[in-house]
Amino acid sequence: MKLLHTLRGHTDIIHRISWSPGGDRLASASRDMTVRIWDAGSGMCVETLKVPTGQVINVQFAPDGHSLAASSFSDSDSIYLWDLIGDQAARTQRGAFGLITHMAWSPDSQILATVSNKGGITLWDAEIKKSRPVLKRHSEAMHCIAWAPQGRFFAAGSTGGRIHIYDTEDMKHPAEMEGKNAGAVFSLAWVNNDNLAAGFNDGSIRVWNTSSGESPYILKGHEGIVNSVSVSADGSFMASRSPDGSVRIWSMEIQETVAVLPEPADTSWLPDLSFHPADLVLAAPGEKDRVLRIWELDADALLGGPG
Repeated sequence: MKLLHTLRGHTDIIHRISWSPGGDRLASASRDMTVRIWDAGSGMCVETLKVPTGQVINVQFAPDGHSLAASSFSDSDSIYLWDLIGDQAARTQRGAFGLITHMAWSPDSQILATVSNKGGITLWDAEIKKSRPVLKRHSEAMHCIAWAPQGRFFAAGSTGGRIHIYDTEDMKHPAEMEGKNAGAVFSLAWVNNDNLAAGFNDGSIRVWNTSSGESPYILKGHEGIVNSVSVSADGSFMASRSPDGSVRIWSMEIQETVAVLPEPADTSWLPDLSFHPADLVLAAPGEKDRVLRIWELDADALLGGPG
């Protein structure tokens, strides 16, 4: 793995991160009350967006590149939305039924889904002017949400170790999977339209076939919460992050760890990592989550081949 850039500028812990759809920009949300947008080619910060109401928890580029959404800790049930095309000031909308713990855009950029610490799942329209609760009240807090690549289904993970699958065509709840004795679900990533990876409190990563509800394999190696998982665009690798002080790279073919990056971490469960939308490039936090590092992966070298 080759280190391309170390992105410095935030003055406090970095929480969620998001690549722009073209992969030329990277957005980061921080406890320092800002969202920074970085040029991925140079590693330079090109814009700083301030959120006046407290530490920023989430940030997500819309897949069409037109919008950037964020949420903060203090203004807990609100979404901020920046129009990146019209260069308009941030618009704010309330109504998320609790602290927004994670958010994700649908692949067509028409829906922004949010989950909350009070068990709420809310779907917002692209302009965040209208919203509809899927689960207004639920017995368990939700920590993560992810859309399937084809956009019909999304998954949400709970503190009780359950993963809820929803079908947006009829808003039914066709599947529910559970990591027995694994603790809370802290992260989700679709491997493809059928298979879903989930990071758990016990340090395991479990992969499910969402059609059958079966878990074909479990990845073990972390010694702490798996607070972030991300799958490369070609589906060949998965990266995972834990407060145990490591970032692990897994081969999806042989289902084993092929690289470990030692990265001391803060105790927060929010810090994120994310693969580039097209290339074998990974963005991950470093230096106890105060900086971001951009790594380029050599697939042949990681798998023991030529190169």
